[in-house]
Amino acid sequence: ILKKFGKGKKKVLKEGGRAVIYQRVSSKEQEDGFSPETQTERCYDWAEKHNFIVVKCFEGEHESAKSDMNRKRFNQMLKFVMDKKNKIDAVIVYNTSRFSRTGSFSVVEELKKRGITIFSATSSYDARTDTGEYIQGIELLGAKLDNRTKAKAVIDNSTRALKSGRWVQKAPKGYDMVTTKTNQTITVNKTGELISKAFKMKADEKQAVMQQFKNN
Repeated sequence: ILKKFGKGKKKVLKEGGRAVIYQRVSSKEQEDGFSPETQTERCYDWAEKHNFIVVKCFEGEHESAKSDMNRKRFNQMLKFVMDKKNKIDAVIVYNTSRFSRTGSFSVVEELKKRGITIFSATSSYDARTDTGEYIQGIELLGAKLDNRTKAKAVIDNSTRALKSGRWVQKAPKGYDMVTTKTNQTITVNKTGELISKAFKMKADEKQAVMQQFKNN
């Protein structure tokens, strides 16, 4: 009786199930050779190895928004997996940072309550275990710290560029801008010339009306 009591109820992890793949690559990462196809292929291989059936793949979009909730593709994925009729058991990502750059513990926890687990195709832990949950939490914190560090670097670089007289945003309508590491050139284009003529015509018209008013 004591042995039976001591053993308790062993938790049995479900093998396989229905899953979706979520793939995200920022435009900068793709420029550096981080292939979206590599992510997707690795996720499919992981799903096959662990007996998951991939029912949908959310891929092919560059999502670099500061907030996870501002990522269109991310929200489409969440809506799909939370729909009970789709019976999703897992979301497979290349690694945890691909799921969330801001460390969205709340989203992960909400999915977990619905029986949906986030699996990293490049990690060996099972996020449904206590140890796996802990490691995943560390990875989310790492993604959050990395995101904040990059954001600070962008702010610092932008501030330095502004102080040196460089324009850091998209050129206003009517201007063309060419920026290199050492130089920046802003020139008026054809649209800008038309805008300038329109303003001058308006100013001349106003001046003529004022002159006529004075004469009267």
